[in-house]
Amino acid sequence: MPELRWEKAADACGADSRAADIFAEGLSVNGWRIDRKGRLFARGPVTRVQFGWGAGHPDVRVAAGPPFGSAVRPTRMTVVPDQALGLLLTEQGAAGSIAHLPYPVPDPFFDWSDAGPVFQVTRRHRLQARPRLVVAGDWRLGHALTRVLPAARRVLSAGGELVLLDALGDRARIAPAVAAMGLQEAAVFLPPLSDTELAGLFHSADLFMQADVHGGYPALMRWALASGLPAVGIDDPLTRRAAEHSFVAVDPSRNDVWPEAVAATLDDGRLREEIIRRAAQSLDAARLSRVVPALTAILQESGGGGP
Repeated sequence: MPELRWEKAADACGADSRAADIFAEGLSVNGWRIDRKGRLFARGPVTRVQFGWGAGHPDVRVAAGPPFGSAVRPTRMTVVPDQALGLLLTEQGAAGSIAHLPYPVPDPFFDWSDAGPVFQVTRRHRLQARPRLVVAGDWRLGHALTRVLPAARRVLSAGGELVLLDALGDRARIAPAVAAMGLQEAAVFLPPLSDTELAGLFHSADLFMQADVHGGYPALMRWALASGLPAVGIDDPLTRRAAEHSFVAVDPSRNDVWPEAVAATLDDGRLREEIIRRAAQSLDAARLSRVVPALTAILQESGGGGP
């Protein structure tokens, strides 16, 4: 069984950490042994995989190391989720070769045939009103709330739910702002969800909102779009490339535009259908079941062998 030394860099952004866990699970299922303890000694070459490198840029470093004590230099490869990032690294003189690999979207997000996760997540968190807006943001910074709350107050005036992802730990701090906008009855503060629960939530919702770009690579927006959930988000170059231009982009300096953008995306059936169509075409290649074989080929190319 081939072994991979699996690490997360100290500066790994949330998307890198999440991708590392998803990749590790996928490779383990396909016959790889993931070593998270970082043992120093090995009888033969060990491939080291590090997620997150270089001030939080989304990428993966793969180094096929020679046996301990060997004078042979390790071969290095950088795997990036975006070709533009690869070009940037090349211009900056990055050592070793560069490969492109979509960051994975777990297969359950594409699967509409199983209503079990939808029922489980809606029952557990008592979700029952529509429209249902799901929001991702960094609740510690406040930028997300200044964009989301005015938009939510407009579109939820007649009822609905504002579901704030990973916000339960910040509830005491941000609840006053929610109440000041009259949304205390609509807001749902969620704890971290498993991938299966998150897929169920996305399949049950009406709109995804990416309210800031401070989380690094916009993995959650990709997962929402893969689920057939239209999205509104910050007009950011990385987000545009990662989401394949399949979302409604809002100028980050124009907080006043959010209410109109959210309302239009909810109400315009043709716009929603176009977003869903584009996302389905562009993100299918990012299915975990398709990306794992591609990562296996990269590991083999770097000298890591294979199952």
